[in-house]
Amino acid sequence: MIVMNPHKPINVNEPQPDELRHFLLKDLLESRNVDWSWINKTFKNSPASFEDILFRIHYKRKKLLPGESVSRILLFLSTGYLSTNDVRYFNEFLWFYKENDHEKDLVDGCMERFNANLDEKGHHQLPGNPMQYPVNIGERDLDKMTFDSNISLRICLIGFPPFFASIIKELRKEGHQVEQFFLPYHPNKQISRLLKIKIFVKLISILKGNFYPYKTLDYDHKDEQIGKELKKGNFDIGFHKLNFIIRENIFGSFRLGLLNDHWGYLPLLRGKSTIAYSLLLDVPVISTVHFINQGIDSGPIVGYQHAEYTNAGSADDVRSVLRKKMPERVVAAIKYAGNSSFTAKENIQEAGITFYEIHPWLNEHINARILKK
Repeated sequence: MIVMNPHKPINVNEPQPDELRHFLLKDLLESRNVDWSWINKTFKNSPASFEDILFRIHYKRKKLLPGESVSRILLFLSTGYLSTNDVRYFNEFLWFYKENDHEKDLVDGCMERFNANLDEKGHHQLPGNPMQYPVNIGERDLDKMTFDSNISLRICLIGFPPFFASIIKELRKEGHQVEQFFLPYHPNKQISRLLKIKIFVKLISILKGNFYPYKTLDYDHKDEQIGKELKKGNFDIGFHKLNFIIRENIFGSFRLGLLNDHWGYLPLLRGKSTIAYSLLLDVPVISTVHFINQGIDSGPIVGYQHAEYTNAGSADDVRSVLRKKMPERVVAAIKYAGNSSFTAKENIQEAGITFYEIHPWLNEHINARILKK
């Protein structure tokens, strides 16, 4: 029997057991090669075998699927949750479940297991390997970090200009050269259309205090020309506020790299809704500033900032706390990463897993049971 690392994403180029090579989401949707006893056994012995299928399933949430396909997805997800206690499977189950008698036994079983996985304060147990990697920000607390540096950095800020006013002001005050670039693209088509209205973006930027000039990059977000434009600036380091998967045409354009402000503790919590999952799984709410590479939140770590949210009544309230303190931690991270004595912290792949947008039912559980608002 081959036992895989239970939290390492499957690389399609790596050798896999014959069963895994031939079992795809398409098989689940079309009822081909579905051996439920094998699925149950594989969940228990090597749950990472299904990481790719879980990833693909979450993209089907809003698709109109035949009822039989949805039933098989629900059976797969409930099997995953009951076999592993990994709340991500329960989360996806909630997205697909529509109240009916046919799947009532499945939802009852999942709800019973969910309640059994909660502690007295309503926190769900951590899945698998992350339990072996306790939170430790060490000497990388961006609120406490002090160092001397006379290095003047060339810094690029790329994304939505309204986010950058305080960052530019502070970095320029300390003698750094800062330029900003605006890329008018968003995965949401309605937002993307708004971003293409130049006067709208300019007005919002001014209202947010950003009176500094910026250059608009009118290219497709995958266009290699973006990298050519950015490289003309000979930038040491970049920071982004973009809302799509960033490719090498952007993150490969800086001497040191491009920084991301991830609202969750890395390496434990990758992906989306990491504030909500932090609250649900009783992981300290910590922002991680790290370099971007080709993986999902997998680049080397620069530093952390702990969030204080005593009066928060929801994950959105906690998000507001993190957003408010974003400029100060980004400035600290840029200065630290640009310092000659800087060394990055390894972002250990096996220490964490990737999460997907949390379901409203779980959000309400967090608000009512954990935050008690």
